[in-house]
Amino acid sequence: MINIWPIGDYKLCYSNWVYDLFDSFQNRFAGTAPTSEEITAEMDILGYNCLQNQGLDAAAASNCEVMLAADSFGYEVIKELA
Repeated sequence: MINIWPIGDYKLCYSNWVYDLFDSFQNRFAGTAPTSEEITAEMDILGYNCLQNQGLDAAAASNCEVMLAADSFGYEVIKELA
């Protein structure tokens, strides 16, 4: 298990209601390739917060998937998994 953090500017997206966006999209768009507009609309419906350079604590507290984009990251190994 590791902790990661962005170094410099970052963007993040998360929802307090969605544990895994991929699973949600598999059910919603089964067998089709959604457009970027459909993806954006679905993320809005699912209550996604998309923020720049803020929101790390709230995202971590959601206990849901957090998507984090940055040019560089730091990390720390918390626990070795067997």
